[in-house]
Amino acid sequence: MDRELTALETRLTRLGTEVEGLTRAIDRQAKEIAGFQRLVAGTLARSAARDRADAGSERQPAQVAR
Repeated sequence: MDRELTALETRLTRLGTEVEGLTRAIDRQAKEIAGFQRLVAGTLARSAARDRADAGSERQPAQVAR
């Protein structure tokens, strides 16, 4: 019975360590994903600003011609 308990405790410890490692890996990936989301959001914001600026410059000559 003691051997079985020791084996179970050892296995539980090993699984706990594995879970901790997986948790750290998930946290790292979440940080990478958040960084990527910020990068994409910044790129989209710059693109939208550029599109607005381009649309504004296209309208101005038409308004001046009138």
